[in-house]
Amino acid sequence: MSSIVKNQSDLPNGWVFSNLENIIDRISNGTTIKQNRKGIGIPVTRIETISNGTINFDRVGYIKGLTKDLISKFNLIPGDILFSHINSDAHLGKTALFDFENITVLHGMNLLLIRPTKSCAYSKFLNYFFHWLRFNGKFISIAQHAVNQSSINQKKLKNLSITLPPLPEQHRIVAKIEELFTKLDAGVEALKHAQVQLKRYRQAVLKAAVEGRLTAE
Repeated sequence: MSSIVKNQSDLPNGWVFSNLENIIDRISNGTTIKQNRKGIGIPVTRIETISNGTINFDRVGYIKGLTKDLISKFNLIPGDILFSHINSDAHLGKTALFDFENITVLHGMNLLLIRPTKSCAYSKFLNYFFHWLRFNGKFISIAQHAVNQSSINQKKLKNLSITLPPLPEQHRIVAKIEELFTKLDAGVEALKHAQVQLKRYRQAVLKAAVEGRLTAE
């Protein structure tokens, strides 16, 4: 994998290199308690819950009959990042940010929970950093590979080198990313509209051709 920078001196002023373990409060596995898909109980994440990079509540399981202690142990809080550490190569390293208030969702098996330290790491920034590492092939490079499935252990994740700007700069970077992504999404929608219009135009040309109007004077 190619890196943005290799030396501390190459970083912008105020930025530092840090291992992931130094900027998080927690990294842990989820509950392995048996789930149901009948909507009975408290929602719990599954590996497919984050397959599109967000929390998809249509793809959660449910657990009933839990004690308050277990609910507290596995309850997700705003700012938590779910990380797919056991998956096919195509999906390995996918993440989703839990950013919901006043809702109880439990952390389920086959996803790691990463809880950033709020005093030094902005969850949205770290989540985008994970996206970059995945797209750049870092997670594939540190994974153990088996038939149809790969995995990354916690030790390797904890040792990941993160280029970390000051906290206010992390917020500014996230705001800029989201501004640019919004423009990109608008561009995609405009392109889709243009493609629809082009299809209609092509159909109109062919209709005129078969009706003898295309070359009529």
